[in-house]
Amino acid sequence: MKNGLYESAKPLLETYVNSAAKVDLILYTSILAYLVRCQEEQNERHLMAILSATRHKAHAFMCGLFTGPEQRKQPVLSFVREFFQGIDYELEEGAAKYFVNVLLNYLVLMGQINRARCVWKVKQGLC
Repeated sequence: MKNGLYESAKPLLETYVNSAAKVDLILYTSILAYLVRCQEEQNERHLMAILSATRHKAHAFMCGLFTGPEQRKQPVLSFVREFFQGIDYELEEGAAKYFVNVLLNYLVLMGQINRARCVWKVKQGLC
């Protein structure tokens, strides 16, 4: 990843995940951080494919943020609150804070200010 070898990273990660290994929130967030810094559309596609390959619940959450309430079946604030309530803060407190910071950066860069506000409001209540 550090050297921009995104095409090689996805098969490696898929092998890792298919061998019953689980991607943790720190690894998922580290990949998301590369997406935040990404400058080229082709690399963005590769990074999104890599994030999807993680099969981490944070990816389903992130994708859900970009859908409408009809598809999510709940308002965005409830959706965000439910996700963060499902995090085990005893094990993942630092990872959760890292994820929130990177996610906020990503949402702002994508012009999703209202969604970023929802994440911020929930973060203030839980983190």
